[in-house]
Amino acid sequence: MAAFSALSVAGTAESFKSADGAIWERVLGLGLDLGNRTLVEYEAISPADICYGYAANVKASGTSTGAVVGFQINSYSKSGTGVRSVFGGATEAWTGDHDTAPDAGATLIGFEPSIISQRHDQNSALVGMDVPFKNRRDGAADPFQGLGANAYNRNSRAIQISSQARGTSGAYCGWRIGLQFTADAIDQTVDGLGIGIDMSAIPAARLLAAIRMPTAGKLTWDSGARAVGVIDGAFVYQLNGVSQFDCNSLGVVSAHGAFRALGSDPSIKIGLDLSAIPSGQLTAGVRMADESTLNWNGDRRRLGVIAGALRYQFDGADMMFCTSDGIFNVLTEYRVGNRRVIGPTDTGWAILEGAQDKTTAFNSATITLAQLGARVAALQAALSTHGLIGH
Repeated sequence: MAAFSALSVAGTAESFKSADGAIWERVLGLGLDLGNRTLVEYEAISPADICYGYAANVKASGTSTGAVVGFQINSYSKSGTGVRSVFGGATEAWTGDHDTAPDAGATLIGFEPSIISQRHDQNSALVGMDVPFKNRRDGAADPFQGLGANAYNRNSRAIQISSQARGTSGAYCGWRIGLQFTADAIDQTVDGLGIGIDMSAIPAARLLAAIRMPTAGKLTWDSGARAVGVIDGAFVYQLNGVSQFDCNSLGVVSAHGAFRALGSDPSIKIGLDLSAIPSGQLTAGVRMADESTLNWNGDRRRLGVIAGALRYQFDGADMMFCTSDGIFNVLTEYRVGNRRVIGPTDTGWAILEGAQDKTTAFNSATITLAQLGARVAALQAALSTHGLIGH
């Protein structure tokens, strides 16, 4: 690794040498107009592990708790009538240079702020990059201009990712990935698992949105196999490009699979509530597919259309069913107030021969045996027809 034992560039110095033997040569004639300032450029003409333009070690020791700052550069815009850009600092990593196309590729890293934590019982914050917003100098109680229009943070962005526009040839220009975490970037600590992005400390009243997505933007997982976002004007969850459920702009939710509610929260009293919808607006509260059922008790109890009839089944056996002809069938009996009123057919009844009479109004005090027999025969026939009794 290159390290400078001493470096002083001034006057007519044309070259310098780093401790590992790398030779740096001064390159002049850049053709840049810097007024009365001289731009000095050096170029490595012999190999080195790392070539430093500027390097410094700033070390603190003793009992002082003051801050240690490797470098600080301030830029000020104090006056003027136009709108200027003020950069606190700018770094650029190139392949090639201002005037020459590169003859080899390179890994380019524009800026690398890193921390090296060597304390085993670390308790203080470890911050790779802090981007504070200020509207006054440190220690001041208020900005110079006071409250004013209070637009100090208008158009502010903590981190902005930008790019040049494409050139006239149409060559692609722009980041392939805006923000990427490498495999080892996030790790657990002695306090628990890691977190990719944490906005939990921000008061909810200050947030319009935690994340603002572009139109037709989506979040993806599993290398794009799973996606959630706005697709063709609807909010959609997709698996391998196929919608699993979606909600359109009218609030209609469509599922291409099954809904399943998990958990045992005692505060949940109603699974699906459509009671607030005026009945005249609904064609159906729930529309089922042909030959489909509602299931309970791990599918032991089923209600739905099975083999062309509406059936309630328990362990696969019909408890009751209604056919498309209006025939209603129950397994055992009907009850009212838990008292049986209709049960299975009482069989073994022999058929009464002779006349049947159900229309004549008899006087029970003067009815004859033949008339009574005709009435009983009519009753037996009626009960047999209804299936209450039978042969």
